[in-house]
Order: sequence, then C-alpha cells, then structure tokens
Amino acid sequence: MADFLKPDSASNYSTEFFQQLNEKLDALAKLNFTGFTGLVTDAIAWSATNGRLEQWNGTSWVELIATYMINVDRLGGQQGSYYRDASNMNAGTLPGGRFNDTSHGNRGGGSQHAAATASASGFMTAALFNKLAGIESGATADLSAAEILALLLTVDGAGSGLDADFLQGNAPSAFAAAGHVGATGAAHGEATGSVAGFMSAAHFTKLDALTQGDSVSMLQGTIAHGGTIPLPSGYTEGQCRWIVSPYDVHSGSG
Repeated sequence: MADFLKPDSASNYSTEFFQQLNEKLDALAKLNFTGFTGLVTDAIAWSATNGRLEQWNGTSWVELIATYMINVDRLGGQQGSYYRDASNMNAGTLPGGRFNDTSHGNRGGGSQHAAATASASGFMTAALFNKLAGIESGATADLSAAEILALLLTVDGAGSGLDADFLQGNAPSAFAAAGHVGATGAAHGEATGSVAGFMSAAHFTKLDALTQGDSVSMLQGTIAHGGTIPLPSGYTEGQCRWIVSPYDVHSGSG
C-alpha cells in the first residue's frame, strides 16, 4: 500500500526514494489515490465509480461541493453550437424573447391556432369557454331515469313548483276541485226531480227500507163511485200505497 507522505528522510535513497516519488506523481497526474494512506485533508480525486470529483474529508471521500469555472470544449458530448439550436430543445419553457408574432403567428389567438371542431383539435373559443364554465362540476349528460327521479325527490313537496300532467295515472279531469259547485248550485246539493245531485237522508231511508230484489209497479186509472181499487198483479194490499183524487167535483145550490 502506497503512503502519500513518502518519500521521507527514512526512505532508502537507492531502493525506495524514487519508487515512492514516482507513485505519488502518478497518483497526482491521474487524480487517483486508490490504495494510498497518509492523504492530506481536502485532497481532490476523480471517482470513476460515481462519475464525479470527490474530496477527502480526513476519513472518507465525499462529493465535491465547490464550483470550479472550468471551460470545456464539449458538454454531454455536444459542442456549444448544438445547444444554441432551438430544434434540439425538448423540455422546459421557451422565453418570450426567443420568439415573436412573426415567427409564431398571432400569439394572442389569431389564425395561427384555429378553433377546435368536432373533427379537429384546436384552440377553445370564448363561446365554448363560457359554456363550459357554466356547467356544474361533476355534471353528466347521461342520467338514467332512476337518477333523474332521485334528483326530483330532493325538491318535491309543497312549494316545489313541479307541474305534472297526471296524478297516479289520472288526468286532471278525473278530479274535482276543492271548491267545485255542482248543478244544484252548491258543492254537494241534493238531487231533485229536475236536477241531479246528492241523495238526501229521507230518500236514503226510503230506499233502504226496500228489500233487495223488490220491484215497483204503478197502476193508474179511474174508478166509479163506490168502486174497488184493484191490486197490481203479484202484490198484497199491505205492500201497496194509494193516491186518490176526485175526477170531477160537482157543487149543488140550496
């Protein structure tokens, strides 16, 4: 193992001195101190493994932080003219001073960048921007019937303003308004001999007294004085009612 502090006064002039001096000079020329001891702090060497200059901190080699203004002929294998050619740039932002309206059309949105269409990509127009800005975030154009119903249920009820054509499958004509007035002149007027209406309690009682299956027969005619009113066929006297009125009234003078 070579010692960077050699040769010294203890070195044998004829057998060691020149060998130790040549080892040191060779390491300095190559900046490679692999296998050396006795290195001075802040010594600089090239690390082929890490591809960088490193500095000896007294115990180990560390990355060289100091910046050295070294003027080289090439960078990354390319000469300076390569990096002055804008066509070789593939990353970063081009400063505004590197181009103008003449070299790039109208940067303000002119004909250099046509508006996008359904079949071609392009710039967004102001109209499309305003339309897009007016659409709620997360909105879709393919809501299912169930999704639409779920949204309606969040605003239904009194004061919703919803106006439907049908109620439980029935048109409005199937329902009566709360303040409707019938043919009798009242909301629920009683039926009469000339106007339809609701059944009165008296008529209900009369109708309720009839036995299901009963039939009604009516006879009319004229009987002579002292005659007998005939019974309708199939009826007893107890089932019948009579209404009798004089056919002719004679008045005598005293």
